[in-house]
Amino acid sequence: MTDPIKVDLQRKPVLSPKDAFRQALSGADSVIPTTIDALAPKGDIGSGAPNVVSFVNNAIENAITLKVSDIHFEIFKECARLRYRRDGLMKEVTEYVNFLFDNYSAITTRIKIMSSLDISERRLPQDGKISFQIKDDTVDIRVSILPTACGERVVMRIMDKSSLSMPVAKLGFEETQLKQLEKAIHSPQGMILVTGPTGSGKSTTLYAILNELNEDDVNILTAEDPVEYNVEGIGQVHVKDNIGLTFTAALRSFLRQDPEIIMVGEIRDKDTAEISVKAALTGHLVLSTLHTNDAPSTITRLINMGIPAYLLTSSLCLIVAQRLVRLICPHCKIEDVDATPAKLKSLNFSEEEAATLKAYKGTGCDKCMQMGSNGRCALHEVLTITKTVKQAMLQGLSDMEISDIARTQDGFVNMQERGRQFIREGVMSVEEYERNLVVED
Repeated sequence: MTDPIKVDLQRKPVLSPKDAFRQALSGADSVIPTTIDALAPKGDIGSGAPNVVSFVNNAIENAITLKVSDIHFEIFKECARLRYRRDGLMKEVTEYVNFLFDNYSAITTRIKIMSSLDISERRLPQDGKISFQIKDDTVDIRVSILPTACGERVVMRIMDKSSLSMPVAKLGFEETQLKQLEKAIHSPQGMILVTGPTGSGKSTTLYAILNELNEDDVNILTAEDPVEYNVEGIGQVHVKDNIGLTFTAALRSFLRQDPEIIMVGEIRDKDTAEISVKAALTGHLVLSTLHTNDAPSTITRLINMGIPAYLLTSSLCLIVAQRLVRLICPHCKIEDVDATPAKLKSLNFSEEEAATLKAYKGTGCDKCMQMGSNGRCALHEVLTITKTVKQAMLQGLSDMEISDIARTQDGFVNMQERGRQFIREGVMSVEEYERNLVVED
């Protein structure tokens, strides 16, 4: 049974973790459904149910208000903690740690009830979903519960629906990169790959592309694990390995469903890679993701999986690699005195530029929660599979050699150069560059 949670933010504003949790635990002006206590085991939550319910509700609504991406509830032998991930960085909520530790079992049970999970199961991992109503909007939250030696660890991912309507032009691509991407996604066939580590915004990029291609006269099918957002007009399949519905099985069925466009959540193995290449060769536009550090190394990864280079040259048309970087808060932005000419030269700025360039950083203020950053932006590199790149692939050259050839002959701009441009523009700090990008030799 789904448990509706209604919160009136106009009546009860949520401004900070400290104020929200103080108000929740004082019991003042809180909204608590009267049926919650009846749903929970009396021995677990008992008379503390109202405070536990308010605590969980406020933790979630506060995270939504602060545009947090993940909520972490963690238990250890002698303490417990609540942490928010905002702009890619973890920040602990230090208020009421004693309450969290003393009521941790009740809090995890409450989250299980909201997620429609088995409250009696404490030995196995569980995954669930919460539809949290706030104002007139419903926010989807993906819940993962993992048993550890000290208790159950809970991670809640807040799904940002704004990515569904995000136009490709607003994703942060440089003008030339955007033209290359637009040309590729409007091609009748071929394979487009978006690569990067977990949390680099790959799904946002794919959904933005699908949103642009989603027309009445186009048949689009996706295989995802899990389906993060439901998109009207697109056939989405939730992959379930435990029942045999793998990416490969879904793809084989897709080819009999008369699609023009296929999206595969992730290429994990040779079988998925082979059938994706086959689909691209037989008149379909295939979109997918891969975990690699940059665009050129994606080619090497696919070849190492067992895909012949001659098939890749015929099917692969474009690779996008990306990272999400924090932008300097404009309200506390100051010149970074630690960014010396020697430091800038180590990032491959020229000696002349390093001597004159001013780099900036954020010191932290109330507007950015003392983080020194305000929001994130995607840093991209786009590798088009041109004739010169295809020749390099057929010759079996390394990813570094492919990168050099693409840079010198095709104007390929890697992420490091894009990062240096962000530093020149004063929107990204040197520290953020070093945190996200591998410094070139």
